[in-house]
Amino acid sequence: MAIFKGAGVAIATITAQGISALLVVICLIKTSGYCHLNLKEMKLYNEEVKDIFVYYKTNSDSDWKKSSGTLQAELTEIAKNYKDLEDKSYEMTDSTKTVAMFCTNTPQEANRHAYIKIGTKLYKLDGAKLASDTALDEITSPAKIHTSESTDNSKIVSAMYINGDVYFSEHIACGTNETATTNATFGYYAEDKKLYYFEAANVLAKDKKSIELETNNKIISMAISKDSILLGTDESGIKRAILTDGVPAKTNEYVSNSSIILCEPYIIREIFSAYPDKTEAENTMYASMQFRWTETNSGAQYSNTGLWSYYNTTDRNNWNRE
Repeated sequence: MAIFKGAGVAIATITAQGISALLVVICLIKTSGYCHLNLKEMKLYNEEVKDIFVYYKTNSDSDWKKSSGTLQAELTEIAKNYKDLEDKSYEMTDSTKTVAMFCTNTPQEANRHAYIKIGTKLYKLDGAKLASDTALDEITSPAKIHTSESTDNSKIVSAMYINGDVYFSEHIACGTNETATTNATFGYYAEDKKLYYFEAANVLAKDKKSIELETNNKIISMAISKDSILLGTDESGIKRAILTDGVPAKTNEYVSNSSIILCEPYIIREIFSAYPDKTEAENTMYASMQFRWTETNSGAQYSNTGLWSYYNTTDRNNWNRE
C-alpha cells in the first residue's frame, strides 16, 4: 500500500510539472517582450556557431526584427571566431573577437542610450537606422572611465550617463545615483573586489576613491538605492555597501534576508533596483542567480539553478527565489 501511494504521488507530481512546463512554453511564445520564444528559430548547431544576430523592436513594431546589412556582415564575421574554441570551452577570452551589447540603463528616458561592441569597433544602436539598413554611428574616440589604457575599444562592456554625457568602461558592474527626477551626482563601478566611486564633476579623474569589500570573488553586478548598493559577485552571493550622501562604506549588516537568499556560492549575474530614489527597504528589487559545477562540488542546489529573486516591501518584506 505504501508503494502504491508513493507511486501515485510521483505520477501526480510529474503530471503537474508537465502541464506547468507546457503552459510556460505557451506563455513565452505569446509574449512579445524580451522573453519571447520563437520555435522557428530554434536549431541545433553540432559543429560551430553559425551566426550572431541582433534582434530589435521599435515603438511602432509589433514583432521583433533581425539585423541585416552592414551590421550583420560584421556579426557574421565575428561568429567565425567561435569555431576555433575547444569543445569544452564556453568562453572567448580574446576581447577583439567578441560582441557586447549594453546600455546606460538610466531612470530618465532622455538619458538612455544603447551600444554594441563588435570586435574592436563601438557603435551606437539606433532602431530607425537598423530598420532602414542604414550604417550605425561608430564611436571612434569614446570617453573611458578608469580603463587599462587599451588602444582600442575591444574591452568596453558598459556605459553610464553622468554629467551630461556618456562614459564607457571595461568593468561590467557600474551605475550612478540618478533618479527619475534628479541627475546623477555620483558614479560607481566595480573592479575585481573593489567598489570605486567619484563625484560627477570628476568623472574623468584617474585617481578614484574606493572601498574593498570582503569577498572571495570579483563583483559583476550592482543595484543602487538611496541608502545602499547591493553588489552581486561571481560565486560569493551579494555584498552590501551603505550610502551616505552618495559616498559608500562597507558594512556587514543586511536588509531583510537578502544575504541568506543571495548567498555564497551563487553567482549573481544581475541585480537592480526599480526605484533608485527609495531606500533599499522601501524598494522593489530583482536579481538572477546560478552556480557552477555540481551540487556536491559547489554546495548549492540544482533546484535553485536559473531562478530569479524578487523583493518588494508592499506585499512582502523578504527576498524570494521564484
